[in-house]
Amino acid sequence: MASVGKEILASESLAQDLATPSVWRIGKWALICVCVSALAGAAAMYMAYQNYEASVDKLLIDPHRDYSRVPFNMVDATEYCRLKTARRYGKNLVLSYIDEHSTRLDVKTGQYKIFMFVRTGNLTDYQEEAVHCFIDPESRMLTHYRTINLHKASLMSRAAKFFER
Repeated sequence: MASVGKEILASESLAQDLATPSVWRIGKWALICVCVSALAGAAAMYMAYQNYEASVDKLLIDPHRDYSRVPFNMVDATEYCRLKTARRYGKNLVLSYIDEHSTRLDVKTGQYKIFMFVRTGNLTDYQEEAVHCFIDPESRMLTHYRTINLHKASLMSRAAKFFER
């Protein structure tokens, strides 16, 4: 009979322990939540990095090329801009060509400035656009990429027409 009384007291004290949160119990659950959150965050960052790595252009970073012996040059920059433009327009790209008169190495900025013209649409109905593509030869990274629709009026000319009314 005494053992039954001890079991009842033990179960009542266990129920009280479970009903009243202790610092240890709260700390333990907080630690578990922090660990699970950290693992979920690490997994999300890993997946985002894998996605980023898959989308990074591999053309400018050739692991087999010794850039001290064969430096990054205008041909590399032009090829990169051509491939970037082809990827940007996809199947809508009809024709692209380099404006060799304007394309140059800018001595002030130390960047290759590649200027292109592209035609998008199809062979009979297309739009012409200009592409500006600037590449830093030291880091072999794209620093500026912009497309300009040549037949669409600029923002300044549209604003001037608006105020003429």
